Amino acid sequence: MKKFYLFSLLMLVVGSLSNVTAQSSGEREGGFYFGLGYNFVDDSGTAGSEPFNFSDNWHYTAYPNRLNVGYILGRSGFSVEAIGTINTLQEGKVLDGYGVLTEDLDYWAVDGMVSFSLDKFTSRKGWFDPYLQAGMGGSSINNDKVLTFNAGAGANFWLGKQKNWAINLNTMGKWGINEDNKGDNHIQHAIGVVFKPFGKKKKPAPAPVVEQAPEPEPEPVVEPTPTPEPTPEPQVDQEAVLREQMTSDLSEVRRVYYDFDSSTLTSEDQDIVDELVVFMNKYPTAILDIKSHADSRGAKDYNLQLSQKRSKSIVDYAVTHGIDRSRFVAEGFGETQLNNGCSDGVKCTKEEHRENRRTDYELVWE
Repeated sequence: MKKFYLFSLLMLVVGSLSNVTAQSSGEREGGFYFGLGYNFVDDSGTAGSEPFNFSDNWHYTAYPNRLNVGYILGRSGFSVEAIGTINTLQEGKVLDGYGVLTEDLDYWAVDGMVSFSLDKFTSRKGWFDPYLQAGMGGSSINNDKVLTFNAGAGANFWLGKQKNWAINLNTMGKWGINEDNKGDNHIQHAIGVVFKPFGKKKKPAPAPVVEQAPEPEPEPVVEPTPTPEPTPEPQVDQEAVLREQMTSDLSEVRRVYYDFDSSTLTSEDQDIVDELVVFMNKYPTAILDIKSHADSRGAKDYNLQLSQKRSKSIVDYAVTHGIDRSRFVAEGFGETQLNNGCSDGVKCTKEEHRENRRTDYELVWE
């Protein structure tokens, strides 16, 4: 019966991954991720009261013994994951129901988990990604099969410009749910690396359709006519043309709309400033005035300082990506230039207040 439960669980995990792939293939930041690392088993029966008693309670191996594969559900915060682990329960350490082991015992587990990221409730800086998770699994302790309910928490620390590598820390409690193994509870800790092979990708622009011109008919032979003197073309103001092109391209760069009472750039805000960096690299003579604003909530002096910090955060980010600081002017206007009528004492929606927490870009001509 236990083998049937484990087989059903594996089928459920595989089916969930397939279903998620079909439903979420269009999400910009969704996709598969893979992980490799170490797991540590604590089956001492202390119920977590001795979390750092490594020498007596933690079982481990010298080689990587944890493999996981998962799928991120776009920007919903949810992901699903299948985890496989093996281990050796070591002689001389404590095992619940056995006491101090007199010989090594084999351990393995297969688990299916659903996780929810807490990034949107924390700093939203992109690199720190804590999460909660729950699911089911099957474990084997010295060939004693156990069906478990699992719950735990962990965090990913994303690295690199594309943030597709992470260091992963995880702790998961496992409780036996069959009548004959309800006492087979234990804890698994893990440390490893996670890799997302598919980073943020933009869809390529469709190739232009080139229509094939029909074969021209032979022109009749005519007597040559005198060629008139060509009219000289008017001189083109190259500087005016460049200004018009720069102004047009700058209008395509999206605005940054800040979170309430914040000057921190979220990962989405950083994508927008990346567009600004591309513009500055395309036009190396361009100088930009970064103008940030605040909504009317809060004191006027505080909102003025907050908007100045918002402009500075954009300039600081662009400088770290190779743009010279002398090419920017950073200004803050507080709540003095509202886009709508949401001034002090006027009741407005969150969306209306958000329209005033904006940053504008303006070219500076010398």
